[in-house]
Amino acid sequence: DHEEDEQTHADVTASWHFACAHPQTVDRIHVKLFERFPQTEHLRVQWTTQNKQGAVELSSTHSVLRF
Repeated sequence: DHEEDEQTHADVTASWHFACAHPQTVDRIHVKLFERFPQTEHLRVQWTTQNKQGAVELSSTHSVLRF
């Protein structure tokens, strides 16, 4: 993808667990990773709730995870 890209690329694996008193009211998460780390190109997300599961790829132009 990057013809003259001389920078090093890296993969990072991380896990988060959120506990919510009213999970039925949560329908999205705004991911701020791209604001804090602007060199990040994409983020592959796998998520689960009590009733659903899914996967999505986020980017700086698509940074909201919707359930």
